[in-house]
Amino acid sequence: MLRSIAPHISNVGVFTASANMIGLRLKYLLPGIIMSSAMNVLPNPSGVVDFRLRRPSGNDSVSFTAGIDPLASPFVSGTVSLGGGRGKAGLAGRAAFYPGGSNFRGGENRNFAAGVAGFAPLSADLNVSAFAEIEDYREQSSPTYFTSGPFLPPRVRRGEFLGQPWAIYQYRTTNTGLILDWRPTDDSELRAGLFRSTYDLRSGAYDLITRLDPAGNGRRLIYIFPPEDHHSVSGEVRYRRLVETGRFRLTGTASFRGRTVDRRRGGAAVADLGEVNLHQPTVRPEPALEFGRERNDAVDQIGVGLHGRIEWNRRLDISFGVQKTRYEQSVLQADDSNSMTSSPWLYQLLAAWSPSPGLAIYASASNGLEESGIAPAQAINRGEVLPATITNQQEVGFRATRGPMTLTVSGFALSKPYPNLDAGNRYGFVGTTRHRGVEVSLAGQPVPGLDLIAGALYLDAQVEQRIGDEELTSRSVGQPRYRLLLSANYRLPRWKQLSFDASVTFQGDRVAKLNPLVPAPDYALVNGGIRYQIRPNLLARAELRNIFDSYGFTVASTSAFGYVAGRSLRVALTWTP
Repeated sequence: MLRSIAPHISNVGVFTASANMIGLRLKYLLPGIIMSSAMNVLPNPSGVVDFRLRRPSGNDSVSFTAGIDPLASPFVSGTVSLGGGRGKAGLAGRAAFYPGGSNFRGGENRNFAAGVAGFAPLSADLNVSAFAEIEDYREQSSPTYFTSGPFLPPRVRRGEFLGQPWAIYQYRTTNTGLILDWRPTDDSELRAGLFRSTYDLRSGAYDLITRLDPAGNGRRLIYIFPPEDHHSVSGEVRYRRLVETGRFRLTGTASFRGRTVDRRRGGAAVADLGEVNLHQPTVRPEPALEFGRERNDAVDQIGVGLHGRIEWNRRLDISFGVQKTRYEQSVLQADDSNSMTSSPWLYQLLAAWSPSPGLAIYASASNGLEESGIAPAQAINRGEVLPATITNQQEVGFRATRGPMTLTVSGFALSKPYPNLDAGNRYGFVGTTRHRGVEVSLAGQPVPGLDLIAGALYLDAQVEQRIGDEELTSRSVGQPRYRLLLSANYRLPRWKQLSFDASVTFQGDRVAKLNPLVPAPDYALVNGGIRYQIRPNLLARAELRNIFDSYGFTVASTSAFGYVAGRSLRVALTWTP
């Protein structure tokens, strides 16, 4: 989905994205893995990407890939799949190593990620799954830009490092879990999972160029955070029972879930490096810094949920769920502490009707409890944890399949509290954001050998906020009104070892700043690639990204500017012994 927001996850390949998955669904991997109780027949109205464990294929295989990523960054990776298949134990894993190179902003980076998932039947009706992954990442921090007036930042030479070599952003993440699946009868199932996630920030440097003028003059502030630790343990037990009678199929699910999160963070120091010019980058010595007070915050959450599903004659599908959750967040400092508790009712409703084969019409409504993150580095309350909020969402649409093509059209609405900087540069909830839009996607194989995906999104993103006695409505900062995607892969019918792929993405104009209004122009990115099967066990791949070297700005909700990567080439060779 074009409006999807994916949680942070390493590219190690232990998890695969799944638009709809009946069963355990892993969401919000950091902090803490939570299993969703939703069992929708159609994609979630929230557009949140779900993840499931990558399973072995049933055929033993090992592959190795080596290549050069954009900006001459070498990498090696490997995958393994052993065993698996129906009722058999198996293992799948992947590792990738980027020993050193440059990111598209010119800074040096290094990355290592590895993960493994195993599956084993303990008996005819009891299965166990386990997984573990780790990622180490280190890069030189590149600047983010804040202009001093109603204009865009000046253009810079992409690929040239404009930061300070001693400003390092480095972290390590881990995820581990164990899942038990017991099916005592054909119509009942008990599933249980226990998970642990960690995020350890080794060094957190955020490079900001503030008060930037059209000539490239500004003031450099680098916020340095001391090491941080985030640890989470979560789990869920779920029982499902199926009853079939005549043309009806009834499914009931009861679940109990909980999680606990402990985080140590805060205490950032600010290195004020004075006036700079983007066109004449200079390196300043690292100053001696004194960190401020750290804070410890904790989250404890438990919830009990019931979910039902009614299916009739393969034409009508109705699902509904309710959950009572208790959420408690506490913040501890040396001379202060506070906590907040909420116990909302959460619900989910979905109905789908298939009037004819290949056509499904659906509508859904749901709400959810969502963490709101922390105040950014440039806020006066940087590092402060915002309380969890309720998000409401509705969606209606249809999905039609004719021949090899599937068309999906949906209209959606979403509302939730809007966090941003206020007039005093304090980060908090300043209003309500309301997103309404229409999404259209077309996918399939219109002719033999051609795989096609096309999508379009219209988004009316608005923010409603009160300033004094006046209610103001404006477009959301950083949200494009239009997004377009076209992706194709073509394999030559007479020369099947050769295939071509291409993609075009278009981002419409966005509001970059308010009062007065400053738009960020639209941009389009075109990518192209080629694959050639040299031998049955040897595959060559080359990809040229941003072929026309388009220049475009990225805009955060805080009016922080960045830019998209320029033209780059990626080549790789994969060997399967």
